[in-house]
This record gives sequence, C-alpha cells and structure tokens, in this order.
Amino acid sequence: MIGTESLSNLLRSHGLPNEQIITVKGGEDYSFGSFSVKILPSLHSALRKKQYFSSESIPKDVKIPMQIKEFVEGNSLMFYFRFNNDKILTMGSMNFLENEIKGLNPNILLAGSANSRKEIYNYTERLLSLTNYPSIIIPTHWDDFRVPYGASQKNAAESKAFPFIEEVKILSPKSKTFLPVHLKQIQINDL
Repeated sequence: MIGTESLSNLLRSHGLPNEQIITVKGGEDYSFGSFSVKILPSLHSALRKKQYFSSESIPKDVKIPMQIKEFVEGNSLMFYFRFNNDKILTMGSMNFLENEIKGLNPNILLAGSANSRKEIYNYTERLLSLTNYPSIIIPTHWDDFRVPYGASQKNAAESKAFPFIEEVKILSPKSKTFLPVHLKQIQINDL
C-alpha cells in the first residue's frame, strides 16, 4: 500500500505489516517491474465556505474503529500509473495542483466529479486542458459515501456524475466517458 502518513497509520492500526506500507508525501516516482507510479501532491477541494476540513494527520496511536467525526483530511495525493501502453492519472480528491499534472498526458483519467468542482475556477476545462484531453475519462468521487454498499446511487449519479459527463462531452468530444459500476471490473481495451 502506498499512501500518506495518515493512511499508513490507519493501515497499521488495522494490522497491515510495515513491510507492506510505503509512506509518501508526493514527488516520489517508483518502478515495480511491469509498471511505474509517480505520486503527485494534490489538494482536497475546499469545503463549507471554501474552508478545508482539517490539515491534521491521523495519529500513529489511532484507535479503531474510527467514527466519521474523527477522520481528518490527512493530505491528498494523485497517482500517475505507467503501464506498457496506458498512462492512467487518478485523483484522490476534487482538486489538483496545475504544475503537478501539466504535461503528463494520460490516456485515461479518473477525474473527481463531485459538485465541489463548481467552487473551483474553471475546474473541468483546466483539468482536461492540462492533461491534454485524455481519450478515456471516468468520473469518480461523485457517489454518496454515507449510504451502505448496495444502496442506490441514482440520485448522486444524476446530480453529480452525469452533469460532469455532459461538461466533458462539450469540452472534449473525442473522449469516451462512462459511469463505472461499483466493484465491477472495467476492461479498458474493450472501450
């Protein structure tokens, strides 16, 4: 597992051994044989009147299970995976640092698409332009995480994901977009 100090502390509290955890800050670039991953520092979207929830980290002595009120943002990252023919950029939240993603040219973008994008200046236009209009764009971060797995996500999809997909169609008409199904495998080569 690769993640921030907060994620590493949370994983250890759940029993994951240290040798399976790589703690990063952003800027690292690792090779894993058949693929590589560049870790990019990022930003969480500003919430509630453009204020961040918390800049704290989850402590080393965290007690589990945690309650939602105990969670802190703990820093945001993006991951840029390079496989044989594919370059995939994943967003961990609903914001980005322009200089970190400029020139990466992923062909697949897992893009944050929640409504908080509307609070960020020209979010969708800037994101697509900086990543050179990827051929496949998959909306993420749009679901309602407060409901149980298996619960309908129809309202969240209609109010967040589908409007984002429509923005993408206007700004990047050659890009393919689709809404993933939770826990269902995606075959990129079939698209």
